Amino acid sequence: MAWPTIDDAKAYSGIDYADEMVEKNLALALATANRTLEGAIGADVKTLLPDYETAHTLVLIYADDLYSNRGVLNSESAKVSGATRRMTHDLEEQARMEYRKAKALAAAEGAE
Repeated sequence: MAWPTIDDAKAYSGIDYADEMVEKNLALALATANRTLEGAIGADVKTLLPDYETAHTLVLIYADDLYSNRGVLNSESAKVSGATRRMTHDLEEQARMEYRKAKALAAAEGAE
């Protein structure tokens, strides 16, 4: 399974058209989402958990939240963003546990 692309982010966000500005904003959101995942889970998460669907989903959730809420501050979007933060917190915890297991396994295999 490949890591989410701009096309995956467009599909997840329900974007069926994309002009240059949409592409640029989505690329920025996706790059930030990938860095957010690395910061939340571990810098080598993509190497240790290449096929872990929860991590892929987190990237899409982050990217959608960043894209959808760019420059918008109102109580309705804050509620949605708050719900997203609670959900991603739980998913991050699951991904951290899988990451730790994969990291320990990689270290054990390297020590053999």
